[in-house]
Amino acid sequence: MTVAAEEFDSKRFPLLNPFLEAEYLYHSGDFDKAQLFYQNFLNGKPGGSRGNTALYRLGTIHQKNHSFATALRYFKMVMSRTPSLELSHDTNFSLAQCLFELEQYTEAEALFEKIKLSHPDTKKKWEAKIYIGRSYEKRLDSESAIEKLRVIYYQNEIKALNSEAERLIKLIIENQLNKTQLIRLSKKYSSEFPLDQILLGLISIYRDERNLEQLRKIISEFLRLFPENSDRFVVESTLKQIEENKENNLRIGAVLPLTGKMALSGQQVL
Repeated sequence: MTVAAEEFDSKRFPLLNPFLEAEYLYHSGDFDKAQLFYQNFLNGKPGGSRGNTALYRLGTIHQKNHSFATALRYFKMVMSRTPSLELSHDTNFSLAQCLFELEQYTEAEALFEKIKLSHPDTKKKWEAKIYIGRSYEKRLDSESAIEKLRVIYYQNEIKALNSEAERLIKLIIENQLNKTQLIRLSKKYSSEFPLDQILLGLISIYRDERNLEQLRKIISEFLRLFPENSDRFVVESTLKQIEENKENNLRIGAVLPLTGKMALSGQQVL
């Protein structure tokens, strides 16, 4: 038997090498079987890097299964064993994710603050910043969350994270901000995103209040600042209807593409 064949055979023979078998199954995506072999390997109370890796893998398996409390215990065990620097970075990130999912936002945020400064992977640093923004949102500190996420939206070059920051900001504006907050933020941001979403939120509110004076004002401001915005057509149509109705007895049927509590649906008589 060749050396390569012997190596392959040892990897595929769990009774001789349960750790390598577990690794093979894990990287093949067979997490249930991998979990059994990692646990079998750990029954021998191994030390060193393989023991640390086995504990980390078990944590990630439970994390994938949304068993965050169990995953958290495994990650804490890894950190208590003085893992390698690389494994320490990965474990801390996963540990912080579990704390976040368990709604322990203060602890998670503190750990993500450290990760954004120390993790060697630039993408992980930006992901940590996303989680920090989300932790503010979860604690209903919506305006701080928007500011944190806005930094990611404008400074991050990773498209997926950029899109995630944009999505989260839109959700916060649509679902968490009241009129007073929207007015305050409309004065804070002079142009660009997320001012367009803030103005759309105010348009929706003033429409519901049938406040034509403010509705005209905000629509005109939106059209002036965002002439190329994809929502321009429906907003422009609404303004045109208002201006054409001199007695203010018009029916507005334009539906702005918003979601959440500020969604426009059907026709409203102003």
